[in-house]
Amino acid sequence: MINRKRRAARTRVRMKLHNKSNRMRMTVFISNCHIYSQVIDDTSGNVLLAASTLSMKADSSSKPNYSNAACAVRLGQEIAKKCKEASIEKIIFDKGAKRYHGVVKAFAESARSSGLDF
Repeated sequence: MINRKRRAARTRVRMKLHNKSNRMRMTVFISNCHIYSQVIDDTSGNVLLAASTLSMKADSSSKPNYSNAACAVRLGQEIAKKCKEASIEKIIFDKGAKRYHGVVKAFAESARSSGLDF
C-alpha cells in the first residue's frame, strides 16, 4: 500500500512538471547511504549530467553516512557547477515523492545559491 502511494505521488509530481516549460529537469534520489542527482532532457529522454555522493571521500568515521544534509549541500554545489559548465542555468526541480525538507531542502537551496534558477 505504501509503495503504491509513493509511486502515485512521484507520477503526480512528474506530470505537473512535464508540461510546464522547455527547461531541463533535475531529479534527486535519496537512498539510505547515498544521494543521487541527474539533469534530464525530457524532450529526448537523455540524461545530460549526473552527480552522486559515491565519489565523495570518507571523512573520518569507519562507516560514513553520505545521505545527510552536509553531503547534500556539497552535492548541490557540485551539480550546479556541472550545470554551469554545460551552460544550463534554468531547470525544474523534481523532488519525486519526497517532502521538501531536510536533505531535499538542503540540496535544493545549495544548488539555488550556487547559481541555478528554479
